[in-house]
Amino acid sequence: MTSIEDYVATIDNALKAVEATRFSLAAARRTGDSTSETLHGITAFGAVKTIDTANSRLADAVNGLALVAAAAAEARSIAISAQGLTAVPPTVTVVPPIRAATAVPRDVRRPHRRHTLAKIQPKDAPKRHNTVILPGVDVDSDMARIRDGESEWDAQSRTHTVNGRRYGTKDGGRTFPVDGPGLQPMSRPEYKALLIMIRHRGDLAEAERRADFEPGITGSDWDAALRVFRRHPDFRR
Repeated sequence: MTSIEDYVATIDNALKAVEATRFSLAAARRTGDSTSETLHGITAFGAVKTIDTANSRLADAVNGLALVAAAAAEARSIAISAQGLTAVPPTVTVVPPIRAATAVPRDVRRPHRRHTLAKIQPKDAPKRHNTVILPGVDVDSDMARIRDGESEWDAQSRTHTVNGRRYGTKDGGRTFPVDGPGLQPMSRPEYKALLIMIRHRGDLAEAERRADFEPGITGSDWDAALRVFRRHPDFRR
């Protein structure tokens, strides 16, 4: 029977293999060696599958130990009660389930166009948090560096930091901007005001009159949106 220590060692070795392959992949991409890139990609995929399998079995083994300990405690209590004795609660250590190890997501896609100032459309819906990518930010370069393993990964917040900019990641690989140079966080009212300015194509007087009928847009929201709008390549003044 495979021991818990064996599963832990398997996961540790597979993680080391993933880390080593990451640098090999980056080198292959820089040199344009597509054959090596494919081979290293297959190796990394196999290592990740090994981690997932070992992690699942490790979690089952640990949880199984907890169930056995609980069953043993119950059997002990029943046996003592049958003898007419007072059961002394045994000390049972329940090991919490092990969280599956998650490989750093590198197969990322650039943020949705609604985050790019020049591509925002009036029909876009404001979200609770909206970060706008200002002109001059080379998003494609940031994405390439993330794929090549050159970003700083925070597993807790699921964010990559590259060139001082933070990008969050969603399931499926889609990224979204968070903050950093050239990334402007906006509240829902601020983003809504920005949409009104874009809808009226720079007619700020008309846009401001329209904003007066929108609940929740304050003067400070308008001013914040205006600072972003003035960076728009189509309406720059």
